[in-house]
Amino acid sequence: CSVGAVAAGLANRTGEAMEEQSSGSPMVEAFVDMHDAAADWTVLAAIVLAAGLLVLLRVKRLWSARSGFPAWVRILAAILAVVTAGLVAWTAHLGGLMVWGVPAG
Repeated sequence: CSVGAVAAGLANRTGEAMEEQSSGSPMVEAFVDMHDAAADWTVLAAIVLAAGLLVLLRVKRLWSARSGFPAWVRILAAILAVVTAGLVAWTAHLGGLMVWGVPAG
């Protein structure tokens, strides 16, 4: 997850550079603000997920080895992972629309 958080940050930076190069394109202008906001939320979610999982690894000794993590911890981590994956997909979708346009059909 920490690799994903770093990759999200790098993707955010390259997106900002691409925005400057492609300004003026009608498709980019239509989606750039939504894509930028989605990218910011994606980076934040990835960092929170990575930090949360690292904290869980460090505090694992608080719970007995036999019982594992409590259900609420596992559910919370799963929800955060699904939200992060959804944000990645939404951000990528908006980026694809800016590059390729709206599909016909």
